[in-house]
Order: sequence, then C-alpha cells, then structure tokens
Amino acid sequence: MTEIELVLKRHADKIMHYRVIWFLFMVLMVGPAWFLASTVEGVSFSQAVGIIEEGLYSFYFPGFLVSLVAYPVTVLATLIPGSSAVVVTIVSLVFFHIGALLFALVYFALVQPPNYNAMRAKYDPNWEARENENIVVKPLARPVSFTGFIVFLLLTSVAAEIFFGYHRSAMADDYKGAVFLVDRNQKKIPMDVTVKVAVIDPGRVFDRKPGVQGRSLHIEFSGKDVDVLKKLGIDDRLFAGKAGDLSYSQTTCSANQGTTQKNAPGYVPGTFLLRSDHIKNHNYDTNSVKCPESMHFGMESYDEAQLAITDISKGYIVVAALERDSRISWIQRMIMHHRYKNNSRDFFSTN
Repeated sequence: MTEIELVLKRHADKIMHYRVIWFLFMVLMVGPAWFLASTVEGVSFSQAVGIIEEGLYSFYFPGFLVSLVAYPVTVLATLIPGSSAVVVTIVSLVFFHIGALLFALVYFALVQPPNYNAMRAKYDPNWEARENENIVVKPLARPVSFTGFIVFLLLTSVAAEIFFGYHRSAMADDYKGAVFLVDRNQKKIPMDVTVKVAVIDPGRVFDRKPGVQGRSLHIEFSGKDVDVLKKLGIDDRLFAGKAGDLSYSQTTCSANQGTTQKNAPGYVPGTFLLRSDHIKNHNYDTNSVKCPESMHFGMESYDEAQLAITDISKGYIVVAALERDSRISWIQRMIMHHRYKNNSRDFFSTN
C-alpha cells in the first residue's frame, strides 16, 4: 500500500468514526428527543427529565442507557419544536406506536452529519464517482442531508402549528394565579399562595405526557401559607417541591371528558368536574397523589380562568383566580385568539 493510499485510509477511518458517532447520536438522542419533544412543553427542566425518563423506558431503553442519555435527550427535546413530530400522527395511524418509533429511528439513522460530503471530498475528490461507478439503480433509502433534515423540521413545524391552532382544545394550556379561601358567608380570605395549573388534553402529538391518559390537571401550590391548605386536607404532594421521586403523571389529577353543569355557584363558571378517584398510572396507584374529590375548572374569557375545590372543608372552599400563562407557541396563540373573537360562545367546548 502506497503512502497516498495509507493517508486516504486514515482519513477514511476518521470519516467512518465520525459517521458512526453521528449515527449513535441521532438514533439514541435526537430521535427520541424528536419523538418526545411535545411532552416537555410548559414544564420545568427537572420535570422534563422525569418525563423523558418515563418515555425512554416506554421505548424499551435499558436502565443504564436511560441514566446515560436522559439529560442530553431532555436538552434536545426542549430545543426541538414539539409540533414537528406531527409525522408521528400519520405513521401511528397506519403502523401504531411501535411503527412510529421505528420510522423515527430509521429516518434519523439516514441523516448525514453536517459537512459530511464536503469532508469526504476534501480528502478524496473522486470518492463519489468511484462509489457510484457500478450503481445503475439508485437505492430507495437515500441519505438525508443535514440541511434537508433542518428544512424538514421547520416546514413540518410551521404546518403543524397552523393545524393545531385551529384544532387544539382552547383550555389545554398553563394557568397561574392567586389562591384564596371563601367561607360560607361568601367572604374572601386572601392567602400567600400561588397555584400553577396545567390543563392537559393529550392528542397523538401535542400535550402527550407518559402515564397520563385523557384530560387531566397538573396542579402545583406554592407560597408561605401552603400549610393552611395541608391542614384542610390537600395532599402535600401537590405542593411545590414535595413530590419527591414521584413522576409527573403521579402528581396529575384525572378529569371528566365532557362538560358538566356541576359548578361552584358564584365562584367558577365551570366546564368540567374532576373525578373523585385519583389518576391511575401503570402500577403506581398507591404512590399517586390523592386528588381532592371535587374540583372545578372554568374559563371566564380567553385569558381568565378559575379553579375551585368545593368539598375540602365544611367551612371553606378553595378558589384560585387564574390567568393564562401559555406554554404554546405564538403562532397557535394568534390563531386561537382569532377563533375566540369569532366564536367566543363555543370556543371553550370540551366535547
């Protein structure tokens, strides 16, 4: 082997190593991150890590691999637009969940590293001609350029954002506001408590959370007076920082699928009532948060909502005045606001 051939071989080995590392990166990190991107929208990073870990286990990742890639996958999932995974919907309809996962893995395995062809041409200007000299029919599984991959993500994201803006549930968003008590004389008693409420209405692409089945509320109280709520009987695992090692789904309360007229009179418009049983996730029932037996969530306008816990005490109900603290993109918000102005009466339908 001549010196030139040795040099070419060394460069070829470097390029091959680059391609293998990139392949592992795409299949083990980018692929799962793309598939799970919509599950981490609107949650804190620590919550996102737990959600990603649940998702990776559902993809049959072994425990050691989950602990190795959970954090980088979470970072990538927060950067990738969740709406870009709309392709999952189409594939899932035909090949179900496992088919969508295999599609994602195959697609990302075909994505070439950045500047891959330029690197090969730099060390071997004639590589493409030699590699293709005996090819008559081009294979169906052609490599995907890195630029093509980015364009694909952007185009599908924009198209999906428009589609979701016209079709997603108007209430499926994040809300935040002050909590107060109301006694039987309808006197308001302010407290130093803030509540964050995430209304989850899971579809095949957006609002998916591992372990959360059907419309649900994720509730988190914080502030100096949370002990008052604890004394009234609210599970302290609904307080910020108290959930410990529980997963996101284990601190989520299940909600009825349809509208209900059982409102909290005078306090909340009410659109649906939470079930009395706490959410059941896999085999974690005994560890799940015990949700209040009767809670109401209702919208007053596009940006205003209320939460009421009506049977927590004989003397009081717990009420929160909420404002939308949106987790969705500005494109969807713009379309949803347009829908609200055109048809405010039916905008909040949950059917």
